[in-house]
Amino acid sequence: MFWGELNFMAQASQIFKRKYNLKTLNSSYEGIINKTTASGIDKITKYTFDKIKDEQLKLINKKVVNGNYKFTYYKEKLILKNRNSLPRMISVPTIRDRIVMKLLHELLMETFEIKMRLVQTIISEIIVESAKYDSYIKIDIQNFFGSIKHEVLMKKIKTKIRKKEIIELINGAIINSTVNQYHRKKDVVEKNKTGVPQGVPIANVLAEIYMKELDGNSNVNSNFSYFRYVDDIIIFCKSSDSEKIKKKITSYIEKDLLLHVHKDKTYDGKIESGFSFLGYEIQKDGLNLKCRVKEESVLKMENSIVSLFIKYKKSNGKMSPKEFAFYLNLKITGSIIEDTERGKNKKYGWLFFYSQINDIKILYHLDHLVKCFIEKHDLNEALKNIEVKRFVKSYYEITQRRSKSNYIFRPNKLNIKQKKVLLNRTLGVPLQKLNSDENVEKYFNLKVNRKIKELEEDIQFSY
Repeated sequence: MFWGELNFMAQASQIFKRKYNLKTLNSSYEGIINKTTASGIDKITKYTFDKIKDEQLKLINKKVVNGNYKFTYYKEKLILKNRNSLPRMISVPTIRDRIVMKLLHELLMETFEIKMRLVQTIISEIIVESAKYDSYIKIDIQNFFGSIKHEVLMKKIKTKIRKKEIIELINGAIINSTVNQYHRKKDVVEKNKTGVPQGVPIANVLAEIYMKELDGNSNVNSNFSYFRYVDDIIIFCKSSDSEKIKKKITSYIEKDLLLHVHKDKTYDGKIESGFSFLGYEIQKDGLNLKCRVKEESVLKMENSIVSLFIKYKKSNGKMSPKEFAFYLNLKITGSIIEDTERGKNKKYGWLFFYSQINDIKILYHLDHLVKCFIEKHDLNEALKNIEVKRFVKSYYEITQRRSKSNYIFRPNKLNIKQKKVLLNRTLGVPLQKLNSDENVEKYFNLKVNRKIKELEEDIQFSY
């Protein structure tokens, strides 16, 4: 064993001790678990967990450090992409298990020096790199998360981690089963023998570790430019090299990683004819590249806007014009939530996801659509003293003035008094229900934070 490997293993052990001591568990709790965190199969919410937090964190510390922590079955959640496809199964851990896995995620990120790249960063690099070549290759891995081989994954993990307690924790998380809400304790459940459960906090970092060697080998090659986001791969190259590169990459994926490449969805083409990746459509326009929103994603946003107008009309006055405008504006601008624990900002919304477009005709179209629906539903009078925000202006605020903008909703900027005013005067919550700071936070979570999280639905399955 080389000194470098020994250093990595010592590093993993040190991170393990640091992450799972009681002090770190207590200081990390609020940053990991918030009021919108879903409950697992045990149905314990954050509100309930807060009351037993101290004893639960002590239990995590004791069992994880001793190497005998056991995960509770994950709760099954099915997400439908469209009427023509099977639903995607998401595994939801209990709050206690989420804490354990979130810290394990951080340990793996540090040990393997993983850098999670944003879609927007990848797209901006693609615009530059694709201009250097004439062809592209798209590779589709079939059922990626569900096909990850445990033995291959654990072999890769053991190159930098040998501590038994960490290995057992990772193994316990990936073999743990997912059950539906009607599961009974006496039901027989088999262990998960292959694949990584989607939805658990360590799923993405384990996928990155699994693909890390392929990424490293491909990124140092000067004959082509390689980009991967989870299981979506695109390569830019000369047409004369296309077939050779495609065979080499697909061979590695199938023979070394033991994954299956979807032949019908793996193809090559000319860059001048245009291509799509991660929900973006990129097309040559003379010497420049036009970057647009994929048509399917535009349709999804249009349907989302229509649904909100229908919901307002069907409410028969229960939803006020102010409340309707608040949710419409939230859908248009998105939202920025500050994570003070990690010193980062989390951006939510369709327009944040598509902030790399340089062809903004579709934004004018969406603004016109909103205007037409306001007229169609006779809302001009009701909204005459209420600002309805615009996609075009939001785009410029996001791309030019993001850090300074007051146009985009930032819930962290509101103090408890301002939250109370918003809930009462805009969102229609009676004052008698807002008679304590705790109740204000409760309703703010229900009427605002959850709606912000739901903005992710407008971009789900866009790619």
